[in-house]
Amino acid sequence: MTLNTMSANLGCMNLIKMKMDNAEFVKLYCKIGLLNGFTKAFGCLWKESNECIVMLELQKSNYGNYYELNVKIFVHGAFGDIHRKSKDLKKDVGHVFTRSPSIYGEALDLDTPIDLEIRTQK
Repeated sequence: MTLNTMSANLGCMNLIKMKMDNAEFVKLYCKIGLLNGFTKAFGCLWKESNECIVMLELQKSNYGNYYELNVKIFVHGAFGDIHRKSKDLKKDVGHVFTRSPSIYGEALDLDTPIDLEIRTQK
């Protein structure tokens, strides 16, 4: 099943429980990010404001078929720094670093067969 077919089925009542492959998941992740005001650059999703930069980075696990979502926040003016979105900034930990809460674990685990709508909502 392609991402386009899955997206078309989002509104239907017959929900399909399925596993996702990596490429489909990354496309879905990027689509959701873009719909929520993030931009894509340097393999991450970014959102900028006058106060900070938020970076969302998917990290594929070496131990299973799942992803971790790294959340990095760079606060403008903290320690006298003003940050710009760049490839080098991606390497930094940020002023705030966290991973997604455990409630998103099911959505980030590609071997878990869940409804596409539920995965998308999470």
